[in-house]
Amino acid sequence: MKTKLFYIFLLIYGVGFSQSNKIKVEVDTTNIRIGEQFQYKISVTETENVIIPKLNNLKGLEVIDTLKIDTIKNKLVQKYILTGFDSGAFYIPQQQIFIRNQAYFTDSLLVNVATVAVDTTKVKKFAIKGIKSEPYQFDDFKNFIYWILAAILL
Repeated sequence: MKTKLFYIFLLIYGVGFSQSNKIKVEVDTTNIRIGEQFQYKISVTETENVIIPKLNNLKGLEVIDTLKIDTIKNKLVQKYILTGFDSGAFYIPQQQIFIRNQAYFTDSLLVNVATVAVDTTKVKKFAIKGIKSEPYQFDDFKNFIYWILAAILL
């Protein structure tokens, strides 16, 4: 009985281990300030029949740019530029990737978004400026000139 449980555990461990070898996710930093950008990268060790869907379900984080998929030494690398405009801790959830019609999941990652401290006692306050008018251009008077020329010709 113990040997059967051992083999079942070994089988489950082997399947999980083989999945973690095929897909790797990483971020260049896990602590950012509001509005700061960071890179999220998904690496897949296969190059044929791989489907990497759009990055979605990001609560509190936004996708700034999705870069083209790179092929580096028989490995696909998809890079995303992300940012956050709210302070707090946000998860990048698991993403489903298909390799040869088999679904794999990435790991979820935690990203902390911190506020920027502003010392309001030392910030100099300025008065509100008035509305500044724009200088006149030819296009502003073009219709009037055409009407005046038409009236003179008549």
